[in-house]
Amino acid sequence: MALNSTSFQNAIALITGGNKGIGFEVARQLGEEGLVVLIAARDKIRGEEAVCILNNENIQAKWIELDVTKQETIDNAAHQVLNDYGRLDILINNAGILLEGEPPRLARTDMNDNNKAYPPPSHAARVIVHYATLPDDGPSGKFFDSQKDEMP
Repeated sequence: MALNSTSFQNAIALITGGNKGIGFEVARQLGEEGLVVLIAARDKIRGEEAVCILNNENIQAKWIELDVTKQETIDNAAHQVLNDYGRLDILINNAGILLEGEPPRLARTDMNDNNKAYPPPSHAARVIVHYATLPDDGPSGKFFDSQKDEMP
């Protein structure tokens, strides 16, 4: 992944669900480009293991507790980012959640029912964006959602 720009050097990127899978690989690639990556995940052990792997690859990474279904962890994560870094430049909204029972068969499911089983995790992202990327006196960050294209 070549960003072809030094403007991202030391930028702060938070990746929800960044402790494994696609989120972890996104964190790795951003870190290789010089960004500070914040691994936002519910599982402390997996989060810290991911950070350890990235740190061993000379990537500046930190675990932040975040469960996109729990308001308290959303608020705490937003405040932690703001207190530790003063800003958030990039948010990768990667966390996936399943709230109600068996997954519906998407081809035969009304999208309203689908959203009950798979609610968009962007509600958590909105809180983080509010606290950390929208300062009154500066530029805003970038928000990427794994379910949609880039959003301003």
